[in-house]
Amino acid sequence: MLVTNTRNSGNAVVVNEDKRELEIPDSSNVSRIRPAYTQWCQKYNKTPDDSRFLTFVSNFLALEEYAKESNKEMILNRYADCTEEEYISIMSGPVTIPTITAVPASNVTVKAAAEVKAKEEPGE
Repeated sequence: MLVTNTRNSGNAVVVNEDKRELEIPDSSNVSRIRPAYTQWCQKYNKTPDDSRFLTFVSNFLALEEYAKESNKEMILNRYADCTEEEYISIMSGPVTIPTITAVPASNVTVKAAAEVKAKEEPGE
């Protein structure tokens, strides 16, 4: 991670491994969110990673703002450290269609027809 400059907001701008710029809020938010990130990593069996943390901070703050505006509870899921592009890629991955094994209809029809024929023969 590399701090490139400071925006008019006073927030630092960093570039992550994907060359994506992330605006990082003041250090008090970062230090406030770090324990939430650590707990989140433990919950989802992820290894803490500073480059993922930056995305987590960005998502955390966006979700926190949304929860505040909508008066809803904030719940972080396993995608909280994903960029929008990563999330879309994960969600639009390969689609698998379940295989259903069935008995061919012709076998059932032949057996049923044979039983009907057998019942008709004695009374002819």
